[in-house]
Amino acid sequence: MPTVKPGIYLEKKEGVIGTGHTAKSAEYRFFWMTLPQEGEIVKCLLLDQDFNPTGIQDTKQSSDFESDTIVYIPQGDKKYNLLLKKLLAQGKTAPAKKAPAAAAGKQKAEPDSKASPKWWEQSEKKIEPGDIFGRKEEDKKKGQTKIQDKKNWWES
Repeated sequence: MPTVKPGIYLEKKEGVIGTGHTAKSAEYRFFWMTLPQEGEIVKCLLLDQDFNPTGIQDTKQSSDFESDTIVYIPQGDKKYNLLLKKLLAQGKTAPAKKAPAAAAGKQKAEPDSKASPKWWEQSEKKIEPGDIFGRKEEDKKKGQTKIQDKKNWWES
């Protein structure tokens, strides 16, 4: 069972954009941050182009990391340690095994209590039927129009 070194990895995938004579080959690059390894399975977190976590997780086989498609990035060690501390502070993940920052990241930072909840975590707003413009009762009475019982324009 190969052990995957904790850190940031670059995955390259080949693809085709378009069809027919307009088709062009393209190379897609994904940056993954490794999370704890459980046996042959390694949990990974997708990073965006600025190396910030996107929230998308995937599991990969440890044998995938030995191929040329997924390459370890040694320059990303500093960023990996910062991201690991940030994720530990948020309580989102357990530290990866044998990570050098795991011992230093044991102090949990307290989350900001003043931070507002995300829009999907907020309580549901109570909306009652009625006047959507919030007009006063007097304005409502003034604005009412009388319905005239005209049949046609020539009968007036």
